Amino acid sequence: MSTADLIEFVAVSALWLVLAVQAGRSRQSPRDRWAFLLQAGLAVAATLNLAVVSRAVDATTGLVDLSVLVKNVAGLIVAYLASGLAAAIATTAPRKGYRLKANLLLPGGAAVGMCLLFAAAPHHPGGDDFVTESAESPYTVWYGILYQSAIVAAVARALLTIWKLALRRFGSRGNWSIVVTAVGGSVLLAYILNRIAFILTHAAHIELLEGPGYVLFSKSLFGVGLTLLAIGAAVPVSRPTRRYIRDSARLHRLYRLWHTLQLSVPDVVLSAPPSRMADVANVLQVRLRLYRRVIEIRDAQSELAAFVDDLTICAARDLVRKMGLTGEAAEAAIEACWTAAGLRSKSEHSVERGGTVAFAGSAALPDLDSDVESLLRVSAFYFSPAVQKFVGPPSPAQRKRTAPATDQRV
Repeated sequence: MSTADLIEFVAVSALWLVLAVQAGRSRQSPRDRWAFLLQAGLAVAATLNLAVVSRAVDATTGLVDLSVLVKNVAGLIVAYLASGLAAAIATTAPRKGYRLKANLLLPGGAAVGMCLLFAAAPHHPGGDDFVTESAESPYTVWYGILYQSAIVAAVARALLTIWKLALRRFGSRGNWSIVVTAVGGSVLLAYILNRIAFILTHAAHIELLEGPGYVLFSKSLFGVGLTLLAIGAAVPVSRPTRRYIRDSARLHRLYRLWHTLQLSVPDVVLSAPPSRMADVANVLQVRLRLYRRVIEIRDAQSELAAFVDDLTICAARDLVRKMGLTGEAAEAAIEACWTAAGLRSKSEHSVERGGTVAFAGSAALPDLDSDVESLLRVSAFYFSPAVQKFVGPPSPAQRKRTAPATDQRV
């Protein structure tokens, strides 16, 4: 793979990566939905621009250069929708500035003209781009000029709107993503103008824009422009992406405590508990599963609290005092002690004792993130040697029930 092809491949991969992240988000507003469609169209058009993909499409359909036509029409649609979206984002009224002629008739007419010129132009099997290899045909030259000019008109109008927005919001939070998008669009505009120059010089048999150096320059413009657009599009999804990664990590960190408690209090589990591998493999609805996991842990603790007496609470406080813990750490350690003691008492079929227990301070707050952080501290202390020593070694009956359940649960 050449350097130019590698640059283009990396840019296309970045587009699909952003699109994959966006696919998991809910799109409440029409602008979000249109933005997703625009990114999808751009990813499809950029993928068809890869030589290996275009050849595969042509070979599969049996129609020479069909991938070029599909790629160009997709690019034309994306460019004009991007222009309309930029106007909608930049204005307080989304419908302001909408013109049927500019947003529908012009790209539609250009697409029809491109199809007619494509049908009339000669095509050579095995070529990368019929515009490149058939410049001797006026149909091909006019096809290239019509397509590139229509794209230039749409991109230039979108860029004008985006740059005005970037300058108006200069210095505001999140403005740099708009600037990156505008710079990426400007680089792509330079690439399109470069393609127009290539078509004209090639048709005039002027070998000014020829050779591997020009190919590297041209594909570098295309790759850099796409990459900057992908980065600009990634900024709005960076926050939910970070939250998804953070929630996934916290979900799996709570698994051990949750699994231990649900073995002794199975009635609190809302659905069949998964194995550790199945839990890790499931990447969907992470936030909802984290919320349910917290609820099930808290429900189990509430049931185990009935098996804790006041002497156990006092002993836990003495242990925490000796460990030199204070604040949230002390509260979490005490909660871990009485949770472990309650589980031991229940597993030994002890009678309910009705002691007064206290959850960590954040547990009472209606905030999932605070409650998760509190439970993570409890989990860390629960499996610590100090707490395990506090409750003593597990009984033979508890070991017999816990070991196979941990290994075989599906």
